[in-house]
Amino acid sequence: MYTPKHFNEPNRDLLRQVIHDHPFATLVTPSPDQEEPVQITHLPMILDGQDRLVGHMARINPHWKIFPDAPSTAIFHGPHGYVSPTWYGVGNQVPTWNYLSVHVTGRPEPVNTLGQSREILDKLTAIYEAGQASPWSTETLPEVFLSGMMRGIVAFEMTITGWQGKFKLGQNKPETAKANLKKAMAQSPFPDDRAMLNWMERLED
Repeated sequence: MYTPKHFNEPNRDLLRQVIHDHPFATLVTPSPDQEEPVQITHLPMILDGQDRLVGHMARINPHWKIFPDAPSTAIFHGPHGYVSPTWYGVGNQVPTWNYLSVHVTGRPEPVNTLGQSREILDKLTAIYEAGQASPWSTETLPEVFLSGMMRGIVAFEMTITGWQGKFKLGQNKPETAKANLKKAMAQSPFPDDRAMLNWMERLED
């Protein structure tokens, strides 16, 4: 990922926070198939520990069959949005797009047992059901039905061996422009703008 030095974010705790807050990933793996040289799947992936991602995909998806033959990149997008040059309050500015992006690399490995698959599924479910009044769990399903459903997915884990973070939040702008940008984002009706403002303030702490 092309990353100018003023947008580079090496702090892994911050990168983990982006993954935690925005777990819907794009998983990219080079493939030996000349007709489809890259496999791409969009799916939720969560951190299980500091440097390990877990997720699952449909067994019918051919993507998992090239695990762990090639390194994969999981791409996570944080808040993003258009920036008007008028927001800077200074001259000679142009429109741009600000964003947070995290790329992590590793070799996904399918787990070996239904028990391991269910453990990963339960972790994913517990996170996303946490806000429900009556959280759903796999225990509500008949065991025969659940076992059949589990055979239709491939759960996997990926140990992260490489991290890249790009936080493009106007760090290269003059101080006056940055201050005006923050004021404009605070007044924006768009949640992503306010989320980026929170990140700008966090990076300044």
